[in-house]
Amino acid sequence: MEKFGSGEWTDRLVAEAAGGSESARTRLSEQLLPRVRAMVIARLAPAPSQRHDVDDLTQECLIGVLEGVATLREPRAAVLRAFASTVVSRRTADYIRRATAEAKRHPGPNGADASIDSDLWASILADSLSPGGSVARRDEIRRILLALSGLKERYRRIVTLAFIDQISMAEIAEQLGVSRPAASMLLMRAVRTLRRDITGRSDLQGDDGKAKSDI
Repeated sequence: MEKFGSGEWTDRLVAEAAGGSESARTRLSEQLLPRVRAMVIARLAPAPSQRHDVDDLTQECLIGVLEGVATLREPRAAVLRAFASTVVSRRTADYIRRATAEAKRHPGPNGADASIDSDLWASILADSLSPGGSVARRDEIRRILLALSGLKERYRRIVTLAFIDQISMAEIAEQLGVSRPAASMLLMRAVRTLRRDITGRSDLQGDDGKAKSDI
C-alpha cells in the first residue's frame, strides 16, 4: 500500500538536516508535511469546525518536529518517525482537551458540530496523499482513513501508530503503556475490526496475519 507523502526521508537526509544544512531541512520539511498532516487527521475525525484547525495544527506539529531534529538522540529516519509520533500525539491531545473545554462552554446546536463530516474528511485527506499515486491507491487509502475514523479510540490510536506513524512495536507499547505482546494483540484485533469495516479489499494485514507497515 502506498506511503503517505512524496517520499520517505532517509537517514542521510535526517543527518544532514540535523547537522544544519538548510537545503536538507527544506527537503525534509517538504517530505514531512504530508505525513504529519495524515498523522493529525488520523487522530481527530474532523468536524466542520475543524477545517482550519487541521491546517493550523499540522503546521504547529511540523514546526515542533523540525525544531527537534537537531536534538535527536540519533539522526536517523526511524528515530525521527518516533519523535514525530510523540510530538503529534502530544499536540493533538492538547488540541482535543482545549476543544472539549470550549465545546462545554459553548455547545453547538444539538451537538451537530461534534459529528464526523465524511465529505470534509475526504477533502482534507486529498492534500495528504501522494500526488504521484494512482487513483485506485489514493481511493484505497482514503477508504482506510475514513474507516479508521469510526473505530473506538484505542483501536484508532494503535492503528495510527502502526500504519500512519510507522513506528516499531516496542515504541507503540511504550506510548500505550502496555507490554509488547499486549500491544501486538491489540493491533491484531484493531486491524481485524478495520478490515471488516472497509468496503472492498484492504491490504493492512497479510496472509500470515501480520500487519504491514507500508502505508
